Amino acid sequence: MPNVPFSNLLKGKKQTGVPEEIIADAEARMQAGLSKSDSTETEGNAETDTHPQSTPSKKSADNLRLTFLGGGSFGTAMANLASKNGCNATLWVRNKRTVKSLNKTRINKKYLPDYSLDDSLKFEHDLKTAVADKDIIFVAVPSSGFRETLQNIAPHIKGQAIVSLTKGMEKDTFALTTDIITDE
Repeated sequence: MPNVPFSNLLKGKKQTGVPEEIIADAEARMQAGLSKSDSTETEGNAETDTHPQSTPSKKSADNLRLTFLGGGSFGTAMANLASKNGCNATLWVRNKRTVKSLNKTRINKKYLPDYSLDDSLKFEHDLKTAVADKDIIFVAVPSSGFRETLQNIAPHIKGQAIVSLTKGMEKDTFALTTDIITDE
């Protein structure tokens, strides 16, 4: 893939559901690197802000609260990557027994059996708890359950950005997942 700015890939709230200030902040952190030392700046302090294109309310990787809905291979990998990069990441899976296993072994035995998960990655089976007080909600469930998942989290959404990690389209309507986010 050519070297394309992150903002060109995720341009505007209408297309992706991600507010432009979050995109700008993510791009600034990506350009600077997501090291823990980059995230110790004082928020909103012009004297210590090393990312001029960031907004005053930016969050560092250390305090960016993310949740990933879907414990398949892609959702697990993305949640683990976010956790390794210093984000406060939670992976939601439907099965309580699976959450217990993930907490105990730090391995997703069904989807990524040879891959050890980051120690700071959290696991949750309760959907309400998983989305509460998060900044961004990533949805990585099969396209057949995408709309239902959005309908289930809708009562608990308080202005968070929702990003689809789901490929494909809805079977009966042929709607893309970004269209479903707009609909719901």
